[in-house]
Amino acid sequence: MSLIHRNFGVLILFSVLFLSSSAIAERPRCYEILPSRTLAYLRIADVKELGEKFEETSFGKMIEQEQMKSLTTRLYEEAEIAFVPVAEEIGLTIRELLAIPSGEIAIAAVAPPSGGEITAPVVMMDVEGQQANMKKLLDLMEEKLEEEGRTKVTEAERGTAMNVFEDDDPRWTGLIHFQKDALQVFTTNRDVAKQILAAWDGDEKQLTLENNQDFADVMRHSKGPKEAIPQIRWFIDPISLAKVSLRGNTAAQGGLAFLPVVGADGLLALGGSMTFATDEYDSFTQAHMITAEPRNGALAMLAMKSGDPTPESWVPYDVASYSTMYWDLGKTKNEFEQLYNSFAGAGRFEEDVLFRASEFLGLDVMEEVVDVMDGRFSLATMVSRPAKLRMTYLGGLKLKADHEFEKTFDSVMEKVGTDLEKKSYGGFTYYYTPVEEVEPDDVENPFGGAQQLAVGIVGDYVLISNKASAIERAIITRSSKKSLATELDFKLVASKLRRQGGGKKPGMFTFNRPEEGLRMMYEMATSDSTRGMLAGAAENNDGLRTLNSVLEENPLPPFAKLKEFLAPTGSIITADDKGFHYTGFGLRRK
Repeated sequence: MSLIHRNFGVLILFSVLFLSSSAIAERPRCYEILPSRTLAYLRIADVKELGEKFEETSFGKMIEQEQMKSLTTRLYEEAEIAFVPVAEEIGLTIRELLAIPSGEIAIAAVAPPSGGEITAPVVMMDVEGQQANMKKLLDLMEEKLEEEGRTKVTEAERGTAMNVFEDDDPRWTGLIHFQKDALQVFTTNRDVAKQILAAWDGDEKQLTLENNQDFADVMRHSKGPKEAIPQIRWFIDPISLAKVSLRGNTAAQGGLAFLPVVGADGLLALGGSMTFATDEYDSFTQAHMITAEPRNGALAMLAMKSGDPTPESWVPYDVASYSTMYWDLGKTKNEFEQLYNSFAGAGRFEEDVLFRASEFLGLDVMEEVVDVMDGRFSLATMVSRPAKLRMTYLGGLKLKADHEFEKTFDSVMEKVGTDLEKKSYGGFTYYYTPVEEVEPDDVENPFGGAQQLAVGIVGDYVLISNKASAIERAIITRSSKKSLATELDFKLVASKLRRQGGGKKPGMFTFNRPEEGLRMMYEMATSDSTRGMLAGAAENNDGLRTLNSVLEENPLPPFAKLKEFLAPTGSIITADDKGFHYTGFGLRRK
């Protein structure tokens, strides 16, 4: 390669890098210009990209399926017709209106630099390429405000025209608008608008949101999966937001002064991110909560432990969802006791709570019940067939390995369960409330009949359910070799969650099969009873009449076609002295 060609290539590369960096400098991202005292924040990095990514998700592809697309297209057409009166007033169709946000959007609540005012809302919206339609909306806004008696004053601030809408009415909080580099900015506070423009102008004295340490910490824990950048991020400083927003409200301020007493002021910040349609994940969500060190009072009661998330042997293989959690019951009890006694007086928890409960049950609640619990709690859900709105729940409370809880359990059941019946099944005994089962085809009872209670000790677990048949199903599963832990989809989700946890065992773990929930809703939606109820209600409701007509002309596709788009999901929560971290995802169907 000749020297000229090499130099020309270097020149082109330098130009690209220079122009790119200049463009970034000209158009800072919203968190780079929002004030550091931004107390709540939601940002979409790029609206168009988010829309494109959503179309790539399982749900997006599902509604693009031929039969679903005809249905959604008809519904959208009906929405366009309903929007016509609004479109005539604003001079924009619904499609044109929805197309105005073309890039970044941020919504925030900012604490003004002057301490005597409540939080100022801020809306930022990139309208690159849509300035003409945005001007129509701005002109309409000005017209409406003038009709209401507001006066527009234009002020120059750092070379930018800042429109201030004023009113003598003390109830008017004000409105400030300016636009710069296709970014529209709205707020209610002059000082906040000036802070944003100062940061945009590169004023080093102006601290921005990215200088907020809590914000930086939350975002550091919410980077999304390695192969993609999140499309949505959010952040909130709840205690500061409440304090600033409620300034001037004496009663509310009195309530806020109570927060340090119960330790709730130790909740410093929380936030997270969402990412869609990556190579590996359909969706990927992270959230992080920062707490003070050490946690006190109410927050100290959040005594999450960690452990093995493998489902117990009694969890059926075909559950719709499963979750398990590890908890330090002793620590939670001790923290609650201290908090209770700080208000009621020394020793009052022992007398008011433990003594009365023990006297009622005829046993020592702490020694014979609480201290016997291991601290693991699990819950599985199952969908009835045919589908009912009421799901079957099966919960388990783990007992310590050397427990002798059977006699205590029988005593408690006899004491509190006067309507319970006792039954032996598969070598175990459980108690249940006898109820008359409603036939599955009873269209008048979409919830599936009267609620039932069933509870029993199966191995090292106290099992509780809203159906006696679920207890029996758990007993059968326990003696078989086929439980949720053996299922391939569970193993796949669990392995990916272990990787996300960095090898750290979670305090809480969840697994979900979305197709089971969708199956329930699908069967309910397509049942003769539901269609009959919709047709009846449509006689006196225009919206339901339209929906009923659209569904008649565009029936839903077979469920087998829809479930092909769905894949299992999972999540974990881990905890340390600084706070709690959540990671959840849905796998991407290849």
